[in-house]
Amino acid sequence: MKTSSLILLGSLTLLQACVQQPTQSPTHTVHGTILEPEQHQEPTKHPQVTTYTVSTKLSVSPKEFHCLAKNIFHESGVESKYGKIAVAQVTLNRLKTGRWGKDICSVVYAKKQFSWTINKKIRNSIPKGKLWEESVEVAKMFVNGKRVRGLENSHFYHTDYIRRPYWADPSKKVLVVGQHIFYSEDRKI
Repeated sequence: MKTSSLILLGSLTLLQACVQQPTQSPTHTVHGTILEPEQHQEPTKHPQVTTYTVSTKLSVSPKEFHCLAKNIFHESGVESKYGKIAVAQVTLNRLKTGRWGKDICSVVYAKKQFSWTINKKIRNSIPKGKLWEESVEVAKMFVNGKRVRGLENSHFYHTDYIRRPYWADPSKKVLVVGQHIFYSEDRKI
């Protein structure tokens, strides 16, 4: 009886040693700032995605801020903060060209540019919940200068679960962030 108890105890000790204890999530450093990984983000899926902060803050009206947050919410609400910032960055890049409008709202609501704006019910809805709160928080981060490295000239993207659109030139692909594939300024029209 003593022998079988010792064997059982030894087996349990060996089994316990083999089971890995959960480790703390890794942190990422960007320009000396430690960034905690997000719970819903897969840190190893696209390790090339990094953020940086520009010194100039955007000056936007409350209405423009709401349009930006709503675009982030509808275009990338389920994405990581990186994905949300990336959508905001494309919105700003489009604004800078003047081709889609003279303010953030006109860029967001430009004809057939962001699919959610085509549906009147969605366009007129009032977002709520955790994903909306996250989108508003990311919009604040973006207005305060947070950007995704590599998207400085990106004006277009599409999700990875749709067949590549006719305008998506593979040679202009610059970055994949979450489920979105981003392209440089030039595209086939």
